[in-house]
Amino acid sequence: MKKINAAIVGSGYGFYVIYKALKRLKNIKVIAVCARDQKKLNNIFKDKNILFFRSWKKMLLEKDIDFLAIATIPDIQTKLLLSKEIKKNKIKYFFVEKPLAENLKNAKKIFNLYKYKKKFLVDFTFLETDVFIKFQELIRKNIENINFINVTWKFRSHYNKYKYKTWKKNAKYGGGIIKFYLIHLLDYLNFFIGNFRIIKFRYNNKDSINFEANFNKSKKIAVNFDSNFSRQPIHKIQIIGKNLELLLENNSNQYFQNFKIRVKKKGKITSYVQKKNRLIKDEDDYRIFPVFNYLKKLIKNERINNLKQSLKASEKAEFLIKNRVH
Repeated sequence: MKKINAAIVGSGYGFYVIYKALKRLKNIKVIAVCARDQKKLNNIFKDKNILFFRSWKKMLLEKDIDFLAIATIPDIQTKLLLSKEIKKNKIKYFFVEKPLAENLKNAKKIFNLYKYKKKFLVDFTFLETDVFIKFQELIRKNIENINFINVTWKFRSHYNKYKYKTWKKNAKYGGGIIKFYLIHLLDYLNFFIGNFRIIKFRYNNKDSINFEANFNKSKKIAVNFDSNFSRQPIHKIQIIGKNLELLLENNSNQYFQNFKIRVKKKGKITSYVQKKNRLIKDEDDYRIFPVFNYLKKLIKNERINNLKQSLKASEKAEFLIKNRVH
């Protein structure tokens, strides 16, 4: 079987998660990695057959790449995806990060350029965990009886906890609580129920926001989000309906694991516990497994493209930012 030549832009998440997930796929060969810190690349990558680049433009021009994974700052992702250099490379598989771009204008440009690509995935990691897939099935099965969705997500971000400066705090570069964190929530609500309309919101401070929304005309959603929460983290999605309660909950410090589902229907209670990530040798990040699931789908499916859903999340994020009352 001919190997698929893969390249990665980014040495943080790009190494600790994407590279290790790619290593699980036998028909993938990572041939190039691009990052500014060349010393770091030499220290962390043990495969001597990988070529290191400081310039993604040079990498795209010099290497024949089948699979491109991007794990870098959103405005750099935009420049890369809209570049003339990428058009000269016959890349078949794209795996890129959220947000799709640093602003809605550029997100639309990327959408229009890649919407017909057969294999293009934006990494919204929650959606490839078994519990989120199971919860979607439960919601879709009971959608007619559902009247209200209540979401509470409170935690302390790393940059708030350790008080360091980062682009992740700056909306101009695709950071900030809306584009970097809340966009996950905006995306998974769309995954669960389809389109919804935000009707009211309030910023409590620079790290916290509440909003209300409608779906299926008159059904309600209430969201309470805080990324500088000093107590025990809370991530709870509660679905209320006629003789029905669905609950997806995680009260740990791990964003993407330790979820549990509880179903209360007509007085009967059943539960579902998230499968433990099956990490193997040299793996230590719980996000590897859902990313591995994404990558398997990207390779195997004849057509898989989640750009439309990703753009919807970007549109709602931009709405919350642009209509903020200062």
